[in-house]
Amino acid sequence: MRKLKFKKLSIKQIFLLGLLIRLLVMPFFAHDDIFAEHRRAEKIVCQGKSPLSYSAYGLKTLESAFTLIFTPFITCDNLAQIQISNTEVDNLNRVLFFFKLPYLLFEVGYWWIMWEILKPKGNKIKKQAAVFLSLNPIIIYSIYMFGRYESYNLFLSAIAIYSLFLYETTTKHKKYILFSSLALSLLLIFRFSYLLIIPALIISFGIVSSGAVLAAATTTTGFLILKAIPFVANESQALVPDAAGLSSGIHQNYVYQSFINLGGHSLYLFIFIFALIFFWWLEKQSKLLKKPVYKNFALLSSIIFLAFFATTYFHPQYITWAMPFLLINIVNDKKGFLWKSFWWSIPFYFIYLLNWNIATTFGLAAPISEVFKAIEPENFIFVLDKQKWVNIARTFLTAAYLYWVYYLTKTYDQEN
Repeated sequence: MRKLKFKKLSIKQIFLLGLLIRLLVMPFFAHDDIFAEHRRAEKIVCQGKSPLSYSAYGLKTLESAFTLIFTPFITCDNLAQIQISNTEVDNLNRVLFFFKLPYLLFEVGYWWIMWEILKPKGNKIKKQAAVFLSLNPIIIYSIYMFGRYESYNLFLSAIAIYSLFLYETTTKHKKYILFSSLALSLLLIFRFSYLLIIPALIISFGIVSSGAVLAAATTTTGFLILKAIPFVANESQALVPDAAGLSSGIHQNYVYQSFINLGGHSLYLFIFIFALIFFWWLEKQSKLLKKPVYKNFALLSSIIFLAFFATTYFHPQYITWAMPFLLINIVNDKKGFLWKSFWWSIPFYFIYLLNWNIATTFGLAAPISEVFKAIEPENFIFVLDKQKWVNIARTFLTAAYLYWVYYLTKTYDQEN
């Protein structure tokens, strides 16, 4: 990707180009999931259902708040139509635009926060970061074509990282640990799978330290308080309904789908790699703790997510979870390997979308015309069959992500 330098564009022009692309695709593409989310929002705003009655009530509250704000443009009569159909909806393109507008607002907030961290960097690195933030195909696809709310996660992840950045640059004020921990507590209300990186925050301060204790206590307390709200309001029968999901939730079950049979016992690959990461950190802790906490957090979160994607089943939009953390590592990678290899991995990401057939390919263009729902991707494949291409892409992504884990751990503890 050496040609991908955008030399003729300024940083502002790169961000404006990113905004233009988003505005162009927002009204015309959608997966069924975005309608499912807004069916719940319609019940809350137009039928009076409480958002606290849903397990992921943080998302439902936010989505319904924006839906209420946009009722001058999308009426309840209009919203009621999505309870019946995804495409037979009046003003469908306008509806989709306003559904996704909050995603864009939060992503711009994510850009701004990450840019605050990157201010000390040189212009070349800043331009790379601008391209990664605004022209990242995975984010554009996941949020504005597939239509998932991952920009909320990006925004909260950026707050968590930026708070630790301020912790390092303001003589280690403890309040910034609180801000970072509370951001992660909120993330758990939106995406419980972010539980995976709570250990990353804690051990970034050291296994036994006041920072680690404060981070663990604040994250746990914040999460329990947030989960207690529906319980106190008599909208939930369980104080922590997600507790069962630790071992049997949908995303958690993905962890158990990749294993090696050891004569009656199973070695779960992600858990095994997760343990190796932990022991690597223990061995290198004295050296690594000399580095800024926000870099440690970004490193550990990156390799945990990459190990998760490499060894488990994942939906295409999940890859966005790693982006804020990867960016910190990319701009600090003096060899430029992460930057180049990231772009080389993009074609394989899009080939892997064939795994879900129409739902993640031509079917996303159904808001333009129902005809797209009838177009089979395999009709355009002339070499090998669809499943072989999916297997090739998945194998490459698994190998790439595992190598990135190795590369990050190897180079990080070698940096001066």
